[in-house]
Amino acid sequence: MRQRVRELADKATKVGVRARAMAQRGKLSERVRSSGGPLATEIADALEFAAAGSRVGDPESFALIEGMRAEYAASNDSLEQVDYGAGEGTRGEILEPTVRTRRLDEFVKVSKSPELGRLLYGLVAELKPGRVLEFGTALGISGAYIQSAMVANGEGTLTTMEGAPGVAEVARETWNRCGLPAAEIIIGNFDETLVKAIDARVDLAFIDGNHRAIPTISYLHQIAPALGKPGLVVFDDITWTADMRSAWRMAQRHPDAALSIDLESMGLLVLDPHFDGEVRRLQGTLGSCAP
Repeated sequence: MRQRVRELADKATKVGVRARAMAQRGKLSERVRSSGGPLATEIADALEFAAAGSRVGDPESFALIEGMRAEYAASNDSLEQVDYGAGEGTRGEILEPTVRTRRLDEFVKVSKSPELGRLLYGLVAELKPGRVLEFGTALGISGAYIQSAMVANGEGTLTTMEGAPGVAEVARETWNRCGLPAAEIIIGNFDETLVKAIDARVDLAFIDGNHRAIPTISYLHQIAPALGKPGLVVFDDITWTADMRSAWRMAQRHPDAALSIDLESMGLLVLDPHFDGEVRRLQGTLGSCAP
């Protein structure tokens, strides 16, 4: 009898492991929706929106933004970039800013893909944030997706931080030619400009700048008190380096974490100090969310 009980227990364990593995492979948006966490429904809808393709939502705005991307990809023009943290330092040491000249056709390659741009659009469209804070303006592609959703919502403002004045000017041109409002751009080292950027409430933050663990986690802890309750923090490039993978693991352990979603290259973290349910950590791809 005892042997039979052990056999049944072993079988149940194996079935449970297989079930959990199948759940991980299931449709991510459905797992997010059923998690019951704060903002889960809105995020699930945004995931499905992004996976549906460019023909849904605001195809005219998407075409304008992607037209700008294509123009930059074909350009031989150069601009001056100031790099405060995507270099070699990984232990929180103070790095001297690196100034270098980059061609637009090279620089545009680091902009978010159309799919991830639509995800940002979908998150803003569903969450309807009053204010979005972006770390890393770059050429304004991500900001254009964010602002297009705000225009569709009829509300919301974007504050974005950038290290180089020349890069900020290109971003302004991007938004202007897409028929979008001029966002507030704060120029300088994030370590020095963040205090000004969080002097008002932030409903959604997009961290895509200093790609080192210690500064990234420092930014998270600094913006957390300014976030709405609940609020969403989007981390880009969470698998770019071992240091960024470490940053994402630390972010998931934030004391206010209520829900985290690992999209392989991008991480979504919901913070809510009032949430007392089960904290869920989900993983999957946008492709699994396609209708």
